[in-house]
Amino acid sequence: MSWFKSKNEKAGGEMSFLDHMEELRRRIIVVLIIFAVAFIPAYIYHDKLLALLTFPLADKKLIFLDILEPFLVNLKLAFFAAAVVAIPVLLYQVLTFIKPALGGQIRRKLFPVAIIFVALFAGGVVFSYKLLIPVAVKWLLGQGANLSQALSVNKYVSFIGWFLLGSGIIFELPLILLFLIKAGILTVPQLRRQWRVSSEERIFFSPLPTLI
Repeated sequence: MSWFKSKNEKAGGEMSFLDHMEELRRRIIVVLIIFAVAFIPAYIYHDKLLALLTFPLADKKLIFLDILEPFLVNLKLAFFAAAVVAIPVLLYQVLTFIKPALGGQIRRKLFPVAIIFVALFAGGVVFSYKLLIPVAVKWLLGQGANLSQALSVNKYVSFIGWFLLGSGIIFELPLILLFLIKAGILTVPQLRRQWRVSSEERIFFSPLPTLI
């Protein structure tokens, strides 16, 4: 478990810039190891992963258009599965890395916050898989109901994979914003100003697609 603790926690003293860089490197290595450990079995069982992702298609078949495409799709399946496992670890490593810079009250609640982060990410992935993806796939396929359909396995896996990861991250956004506010990194007025800027940018740029 020492790899999951900061050098500052173990030594109980101040850390220099080089110490911080060393700790950051160590935490990145931890995430990469977890990713690799999850990637290998995910690649071995890529057929099962593909079967899980294609259930919304019912009787529709996927095709590949290039000799390398099946291999690349298997790599992509393993990548998405490993990312689902590694992202919670990455979030935990980020939280523990910035822990020394946080106030005492936030520090004491850091472990429960990390658990909630993981639960929200997992909840977003499951919610997307069970509810959003079947509805989205059915609706999108319905747009071409009168057309002959040939679905690329590569594009389908990319769509579903990024959909799942994006849903998991979106479910975490409210807690991320709350955490940043409690930690004093962001303030509510800053968020309001940013929201107004984003709204104005959307209003300004929204006509552009019709002009291009």
